Amino acid sequence: TVGCGRPNSPVLLCGEEQSGSAVARPDTVSLGELAGASPQQAQFFEEREASACWEALQRLDKSTELNLIFELEPLPQAGVADEVTAGIIRYLAHHPSKQGNTLAILGSRDKHITSLDPAIGKLINLTNLDLAYNQIQEIPTDIGALTNLTTLQLDNNQLQKIPEAIGGLTNLTTLDLSSNQLQKLPTAIGDLINLKKLYLYHNQIQAIPEAIGDLINLKKLYLNNNQLQKLPTTIGGLTNLTTLQLEHNQLPCLSDSLHPWLQQSRLTTGDNPWWQPDELSKISCEALKQIAEKQLKIFHHTIRSMAKAAMGTEKFRVDLGAVEDKVEVTLKNRDFHRLIAYTLFPHLLGKGRLNRDRGIAFFERDIPFYLDRQLYTTTDVDKLLKDLENKALYRLPEAEGGD
Repeated sequence: TVGCGRPNSPVLLCGEEQSGSAVARPDTVSLGELAGASPQQAQFFEEREASACWEALQRLDKSTELNLIFELEPLPQAGVADEVTAGIIRYLAHHPSKQGNTLAILGSRDKHITSLDPAIGKLINLTNLDLAYNQIQEIPTDIGALTNLTTLQLDNNQLQKIPEAIGGLTNLTTLDLSSNQLQKLPTAIGDLINLKKLYLYHNQIQAIPEAIGDLINLKKLYLNNNQLQKLPTTIGGLTNLTTLQLEHNQLPCLSDSLHPWLQQSRLTTGDNPWWQPDELSKISCEALKQIAEKQLKIFHHTIRSMAKAAMGTEKFRVDLGAVEDKVEVTLKNRDFHRLIAYTLFPHLLGKGRLNRDRGIAFFERDIPFYLDRQLYTTTDVDKLLKDLENKALYRLPEAEGGD
């Protein structure tokens, strides 16, 4: 039996072996009639020739950690998979003492589910949910209530979107959304702060939200075989990442924050339409230094302007973003330097990208890396120039250089 259960875990077969063709019987109990401990539940499963499933549900005992694995293949009728699965979920929702830690609904070539009953949100004991290899098109928002979930497998379905409610799964460590039809991800993906493995390959994703940078515990990220044309700057801040797969996308250039990852073999990038040197114009280090100095002036001018505007108020409150505490400063003329040091400057460090220049690139192993440094002082500029010593620099097309 295929499934995620441990040895000796109960395997619940949602059907009985039939000899010859099944005899169709008109349903007399609908899914909507199943509520609580309805005496019609047994009849519901019997009418769909899934009596074995009902009998297995009666044998469940929460005295042990249960791994519930339901195979849809034995069902004699392909069209009843959704109803039988919904019946299972509703039964478990109304019988918390029989809820296991793992629930797997295993589809097959012609027996699969296309939708998921909202009652799934009541199976709060679940730590593992496997719905792979079905034809599910949409996930109900109720799934966000499964706060104990650590593993969610939704690969090989027909999902076109993921609800923002997924952000409620804050204990999730593994999320597999591969081989679906996703074009984008919800911003709430950044709320999954305990996530370690994220599988997104073989979708149609064109862009990744900046919130991906909040997944500070992420170790493996699979983005290969999508339609990505750019990556968020924040992805370079995932310092625990050991694997980043970017093959078979539409990326023309990468942030230089990922350059060390290439050298450390943490990054795979094959089959992307990289810009070539002959498509770009060269630029000297002297010109780059002038650009950097100009950015510094703009950056510092912005800080002074913000401080001057704030001076006109009696009190100024600012959320430091990356800093945990909120700081309230009573402003007086003598507080000008304190304002810059403790509020505005940290705020811009965490939030601002005022002086990034993504229009300059260098090449490594035929891959162009655009400069994505935050320059706050002349020391930062000097370090940048030293890092780029002996490298040929190029100006990227203006429309494509930034994010």
